Amino acid sequence: MLGVTSDNVDFREAQDGTTAIGRLTEDYKYGDEAEDVIPKGSIVFTGSFKGNPAYNVVLLYDQDGNNVGSVDEAGNVNAGSIILADVPAGG
Repeated sequence: MLGVTSDNVDFREAQDGTTAIGRLTEDYKYGDEAEDVIPKGSIVFTGSFKGNPAYNVVLLYDQDGNNVGSVDEAGNVNAGSIILADVPAGG
């Protein structure tokens, strides 16, 4: 994957051999709010990154350079990303 120097997301197998792309078999709750849930059936991509997570955004593109996500009735692409990371020592 291409990215800014020192801020790059790599979609590969995890160190334990876990596949980096998959579909959730159940809802995944990632926060304290009721809406902090990734629904069952969602496609997820995992990876690693360098740099401060506060400055990272993950956008996925298809082979034609279009954003990847679901499309609503108006033709708008809907997608979301969540970066789960430890807070760096500097905040």
